[in-house]
Amino acid sequence: MMPENRSAHGVLDRKEVARSLAHVDVGWPLYLDKHMSDERRERVVEGVQEAEATFSTAHPIHRLTRSERRVLSLVAQGKRNKDVANQLFVSVNTVKTHLQHIFKKLEVSNRREASQAYRSLLRKLV
Repeated sequence: MMPENRSAHGVLDRKEVARSLAHVDVGWPLYLDKHMSDERRERVVEGVQEAEATFSTAHPIHRLTRSERRVLSLVAQGKRNKDVANQLFVSVNTVKTHLQHIFKKLEVSNRREASQAYRSLLRKLV
């Protein structure tokens, strides 16, 4: 399971792991503050790795490709299709295709429901 979710004295907090996981999920490098202790850095990396392992096996979202998860992550942040396309360097039609695949795989009808499923999973992970 995930490390304890307290923020005092170098123990990870929920927001830190969620933020790190969201960055990794959209393909950004894992951000590790240069002022973090080595122990804290290791905890962040371990927390993200554990979350990714859970993410890939324990939820219907595991059926999504990495590209579809990147799209879903950005949509869950409230981005419009055009903004998602620009950020991922793909066409708006590609984003729409990914969204159709996401809806089918998650058995949802719209981006709001897909976003809720994604946020629900992140809450469970952290």
